[in-house]
Amino acid sequence: MRRFLLVFVALWASVVAWGQTKAEWTMLAYMDADNDLEYPLMLDLIEMMEAGSSRDFRIIALVDRIELNPLMGVDHDSKLGGLDNWTGAKLVEVEKGKLKELADWGEVDMGDPATLNRFIDEGLKIAPAKRVNLQMSDHGGGWMPGWVDMTEETHLTLDEIQTTLETASKKHGKFELLTFDACLMATVEVAAALSDSVKYLIASEELVPGLGFYYGSTLAALRENPRMSTEMFAKQFIQGSYDFYAKSDDEDLQGIGTTFTCGLLKLDRARALHLATSHLGIGLQASFDLNVNARQTILRAQRDAFTFGEDFSETAPALVDLADVLERLAKDAPMVTFALDAAAIRQEMKQVVLFSLKGEAIKRADGISMFWPRFDTYLRGIEDYDYRSLRVNGGGIQWPAFINRFLQELAKDTKPPTIKEEGKGKKRGSAPQELAKVTWRYNPADTAEIWTFLGVPSNEDVLLIGLMPAILDGTGRLDVTWTGTWPGLFDSEGSQLAPIVGAEYGEDGMTAYMRGRIEQEGGMQSDAVLTFYGDYTEGPMKLVRITLVTGAQYRTILPEPGMTFRPEYPVINFETGATSTYINEESEPFRFGEKGLWLQQVVLPAQPYRWGVYIEDFAGNPAGAYREVTFPAQATSQQDNRLRAVR
Repeated sequence: MRRFLLVFVALWASVVAWGQTKAEWTMLAYMDADNDLEYPLMLDLIEMMEAGSSRDFRIIALVDRIELNPLMGVDHDSKLGGLDNWTGAKLVEVEKGKLKELADWGEVDMGDPATLNRFIDEGLKIAPAKRVNLQMSDHGGGWMPGWVDMTEETHLTLDEIQTTLETASKKHGKFELLTFDACLMATVEVAAALSDSVKYLIASEELVPGLGFYYGSTLAALRENPRMSTEMFAKQFIQGSYDFYAKSDDEDLQGIGTTFTCGLLKLDRARALHLATSHLGIGLQASFDLNVNARQTILRAQRDAFTFGEDFSETAPALVDLADVLERLAKDAPMVTFALDAAAIRQEMKQVVLFSLKGEAIKRADGISMFWPRFDTYLRGIEDYDYRSLRVNGGGIQWPAFINRFLQELAKDTKPPTIKEEGKGKKRGSAPQELAKVTWRYNPADTAEIWTFLGVPSNEDVLLIGLMPAILDGTGRLDVTWTGTWPGLFDSEGSQLAPIVGAEYGEDGMTAYMRGRIEQEGGMQSDAVLTFYGDYTEGPMKLVRITLVTGAQYRTILPEPGMTFRPEYPVINFETGATSTYINEESEPFRFGEKGLWLQQVVLPAQPYRWGVYIEDFAGNPAGAYREVTFPAQATSQQDNRLRAVR
């Protein structure tokens, strides 16, 4: 009997010890799936179950879900981790292969900081640990509000997250690691705001794929070796997430890997980095008055910098890669102190950005971005949440003041730029048998972007059926040759011209962006941006990302055979400068089918075109010129007879 009692006491002590003594790690997963990300977040939860909790590695999750929507949710009739599916919020412990329900919280507001605070307190009461990884999954937007609760129609702001984590860290100690499985969160402002409460941050400068980060094997490795260093685990986690896409056997996942980026930030020097960028802002602001050439340098650096978010929405965060914009400013330093300011920023960056991975289409991303918009609409996010009033921008931070001055400089420019054909007038005709060669002249100091275009008349306007960004070389001269070919958008049924509205040129290929509208099975329509990567002159450019755009919120999705796409076409009046867009509702849409969509060079059908150049200055004022051309007669037999009419 005595031996039995001793064994019983030992077993009971073991149970008590697991429940009350500190584990090495606790992962607190704040999973806001009460929105259109429910399905991928449930896949993340399944991946977490591949590892599961142990004595020294606990996974506690708050999972809030949404009422069934076939376009957003999962099958609510099937079980998940052994639990009947639910639509409110459950507090669960993630065990190996199953979920253990700890409490049913009912319908909660995940966009309320009180919910986040309650979850942290309850989670660490259940599973105290020496090191805590707070993982937050949902829509992100850098400094803009994220963590959208669609049921309550609310969201968390950066100020609210900052205040909540500061309160929690005073009670529980600093968070060892914060993992933002959300878009665009690796910014100077975010890092500085959270530096008092968080030691390390895993985040992406770019859009995070809809399927999110990968949790399975990396969490399993931490479960097996919970005493590994935080930096080692974080690097393995980032590498595992990158490999999940880039090394997948699935071509769609491989494509996503080309635009994937994620980094590990150490936050103890994040405020120093924020102060260094603030000091740069002071110098840039003064240089507008002290250096006549500074304006051109500053405007060009901002416009050419590698940008995240800006191509997708007029209320997007407009984040520029910090290292890239410094390099561009250095080409013609706008003030005498620039070298010192840039050196200080780079030194702090080395202390903050410990590790970063990036896909081949996004090689200019170096781990951390900063906010630098070119339109004042970017200053205000959801519900007029203003960048200039952020807590982190208090205490004498001068970067918002520089942005104000920068936007004022842009607002002074209301005159459109100039563009003209060298030699004769803008509407010179070209004989059918002639390959036209044209030189266009423009003012490089007043030209931010330049495109060659292919258009057709639309009343007094020109409908741009083809648009291709050109490289600005500073000469003010663009030589182009009419070949009768153009990049076209293809599906398995044929092709159609569609404008490439933005592009990044790299050593290994071009990243091209195309706007339009996606329709999913069930009838849901969304504004969308398609991202392609490759070289259309050598072969097909592969579709690598589909981004659905709703205001300032983005969601990347995988292609499905039942989806369709209709391109969006710019319409421009070159006399008045008025612009609009057009989507053809009558023509057949592009169908993703089994082969998806791709870009490839096509031979144009014989008909008259308006072929020319469209430019914008730094303030967004447009101008353009064109000549009338006809498809070369000798190439008619090569034309792709599947080329669809745009109108």
